[in-house]
Amino acid sequence: MELIEGVLFEVRRSNPEHAFVLANLIGLIESQVQKRELGRAYAGGVLALLRRNPDNASGPGLAVVAANRLPLEQSAFMKIPPDWAIEVVSPGNTRREIERKTSMYLAHGVKGVWIVYPDRRQVVVHAPDNDPLVFGDNAAITGIEPFPGVSVEVRENFGD
Repeated sequence: MELIEGVLFEVRRSNPEHAFVLANLIGLIESQVQKRELGRAYAGGVLALLRRNPDNASGPGLAVVAANRLPLEQSAFMKIPPDWAIEVVSPGNTRREIERKTSMYLAHGVKGVWIVYPDRRQVVVHAPDNDPLVFGDNAAITGIEPFPGVSVEVRENFGD
């Protein structure tokens, strides 16, 4: 479930390809972020409270929080927005749904949002006050704020 403007919405379950790509991303990102002691990665759609009154809470496939904002208060959900949110698009996701979530994350303090398209083998990177950047299969994504030194080759997301 997600909470948007105080209203609960049911979230669709992922398909096997979505789960495979998300598992790859978790391994790629978590190992770099944790090894460099830059923060912590949270997988599995853990809800992050983005705003109160009306409440907005969403659970990206992968949420990354910078080390200077840890430890998180123990709760049923994250009481702060992540610094970096990653969503893997499933066939059932609509363009409107993805745009809404991306805008919501950025409006509530998330510094970077990745939208991963397994069918296109692309990653679209969104950051506040910047145009989205599209990275194809042969690209490497670097300069991820606030996680210096983290780099991900797009094809690795897809198990290559």
